[in-house]
Amino acid sequence: MCRILFLFLILYNTMILSADDSCYFNLLGSRWGDSFRHTLSRDKLYPLNTNSLKLAVSTILSRSNCSEPATDKSILGCVHALNTDICRVNYKYGYFIVFPDGAESYNIIFNRWD
Repeated sequence: MCRILFLFLILYNTMILSADDSCYFNLLGSRWGDSFRHTLSRDKLYPLNTNSLKLAVSTILSRSNCSEPATDKSILGCVHALNTDICRVNYKYGYFIVFPDGAESYNIIFNRWD
């Protein structure tokens, strides 16, 4: 009986790890690297504020097939630099930098933790 329970726990942990690896892999654009640029339509995020940043990250996580624990992301804030707003959102695998591209969309760059 103990062996069956032990095998079950190993299989369960493997499924959890593979789901996390899949999310991480998808956030990086289906390749292993340090960062990847995602884009979203400007009409969904304008203006940049706490709610639109949460929506941006939630949308990218959903597209990447990631589970989305609300406690795993925190908005560090925005700064106005180079005549644009640039915002940062932390997540368990890394952080997102959100800024407009000057046309019709926002760039959302995911950077993994080093």
